[in-house]
Amino acid sequence: MALELPRTDSELLELAARHRPYIVAVEAPLGFPTGMDCLEETCAWDHEFKGRVCERELLAPGIFLYITTKRSIVRDMVYLFRNLVPELEVMGSRVIEVYPYASKV
Repeated sequence: MALELPRTDSELLELAARHRPYIVAVEAPLGFPTGMDCLEETCAWDHEFKGRVCERELLAPGIFLYITTKRSIVRDMVYLFRNLVPELEVMGSRVIEVYPYASKV
């Protein structure tokens, strides 16, 4: 079976609709840090720490990953998958967040 690499949101959703995976693993943050409801510069942030709790817990023993902040390089991916998750869940897929590097460390 050939590996299919979706290039657009609609291709990803078509692939999921065709194969109906039980779990979809996403290598991108699926949530905002505590106290935030967006990652825009104008967003209020009522906590003194940066990143999400899970990110800080992985960083503590020295596992590198990108922190979810207003200026993070993964910022656009957060928005992308936050929009796609509900559509994937309606199709019956459970969407989980994964950190491949963290799991091999």
